[in-house]
Amino acid sequence: MTKTTQTAELNIQIATQAVADLKNLRKQFKSADNQLMSAHKAVYTVLSCAFDVLVSLKTAEESKRVSDVFEQQLADMKRDAKAKHAIASTSIELKVIRFVCGDLKQKRENSYTRVLRIAFAENIHNKDMNFVEWMLAAGGVEQVRRSGNGEVPKDFAEIARNALKSVTPLASVAAAHIKHAGDNETGDEEFCIAVVRKNSDGTFGMVATVDNAALTKQALVRAGKGLAAEHDAVKAADQAREHEQAASDATRKLVATVKTPQMEAA
Repeated sequence: MTKTTQTAELNIQIATQAVADLKNLRKQFKSADNQLMSAHKAVYTVLSCAFDVLVSLKTAEESKRVSDVFEQQLADMKRDAKAKHAIASTSIELKVIRFVCGDLKQKRENSYTRVLRIAFAENIHNKDMNFVEWMLAAGGVEQVRRSGNGEVPKDFAEIARNALKSVTPLASVAAAHIKHAGDNETGDEEFCIAVVRKNSDGTFGMVATVDNAALTKQALVRAGKGLAAEHDAVKAADQAREHEQAASDATRKLVATVKTPQMEAA
């Protein structure tokens, strides 16, 4: 056997072994990923129960007295039974997290605390979805923590789809001019992309189409962000007008209140 053939066989063995190893790792990863997701859900369930306790403390009819008793019972406990020491300024959310989760690292402790605070501010306990569903829909602990408000992120592509389904077309295009997705592509079921040329005389003309689901979604996301921004701007303008009108009405009422005694005195 020549050296060239030996080298070729060795190369094949290395490549074959690499493929076999990667197949095994793929199975291991799938199992580990499922365990990780199960672990996340288990943590969300514990946080959900902690949130229920928090809600019961904060919404009690005599919440101040309940809080005083709760604080006193915490103060009477040994430190190892309630994790880190709490001071007067420690929030009730943080006290609950420290009690339940023990001695966590500060970043994780702060994240869980913020999740409970946002959940209460978002009134999750009075919504149709439960805490765990909210956490999953919002993208998990880090997504909720970064969002600042706990809302499920906007689906800009869906916003564009809903808005553009019924909008009047800028121009009609014959089916013969639409190039459908190729054999190795997946087209979007509702939309495709038009390539519009910018002419030197300032006019525009559609010169081609692209029927690719991924590219179409990117275009819809951009369009959806624009539509959402326009909606937010209109909403902000309406609120500004309402505030201005309310201020104007309040001023007129105040002037009328001041003038009446003066007129009576005259």
